[in-house]
Amino acid sequence: MWKDISVQWQTVLEEAWTAFTSGSIPVGAAVFSKDGELLVKDHNRRNEPGTLNPRTAHAELNVIQHIDCRYGLNIRETELYTSMEPCPMCMGAIVMSNIKHLHCGSHDRWCGALHLLDTDPYMRSQHISVSDIPEDTEFFQLVLSSYHELKHIRKGGSPSVLECFRISSASAVEAAEKLCQNRVLDQYAQMNKPCSEVYDLIIQIKEEQNV
Repeated sequence: MWKDISVQWQTVLEEAWTAFTSGSIPVGAAVFSKDGELLVKDHNRRNEPGTLNPRTAHAELNVIQHIDCRYGLNIRETELYTSMEPCPMCMGAIVMSNIKHLHCGSHDRWCGALHLLDTDPYMRSQHISVSDIPEDTEFFQLVLSSYHELKHIRKGGSPSVLECFRISSASAVEAAEKLCQNRVLDQYAQMNKPCSEVYDLIIQIKEEQNV
């Protein structure tokens, strides 16, 4: 449940929920110092007013652009947390910014680019460490992302992304379908429910599925 996850994961999931409530792709990211101090946090801003280039308004890119390196910060010692596996654009930014420690909250079978750290010679040479993906964090993120995609499909969008999520976790997509049927997360967003309540709701569904 919410009380059981680290402050780092709470931070990025809160950002993902903020993105969801604004109608953007629900991904959050944050950069922490080696001592756990929050340096910067942000989320996908694709659907927010004033976003100049929605295609590049990704959570990871947003936080990387706002890391303050003017006063001696050793960026190699920082840790980037993101609620979902970075895309090729964001993975490139992570590598080129000299971030060496990456934590992902979920796989992304649609456009995730973690594989580049093994298959691209330059990226492999940068020796970026990637932590294991937490099971509950992944379930939560895939439910949020699947719910977002279900709304997109209702408007005539392609189901391709959702089907990729289904490969990762059919149970997460099933949970999203049930929640979306009654617009539960839309109602939570309208009521300004905190991410902690959303997280506990989704993890409770996960636990009930496993009974």
